[in-house]
Amino acid sequence: MEHYAADKRWFDFGISTEQAGAVFNDGLCAQKEGFGARSVAYNFYQWEIK
Repeated sequence: MEHYAADKRWFDFGISTEQAGAVFNDGLCAQKEGFGARSVAYNFYQWEIK
């Protein structure tokens, strides 16, 4: 971590979901939190452009 994120205020461990975000992976999230990470929920929106 020190090599990749030494000059950054945060590091993104990536998603903790499966099946295109439909299923939350509790075990993966727990592993990431074991490293000191915290979860953040994002809202995604899609607009149809005609």
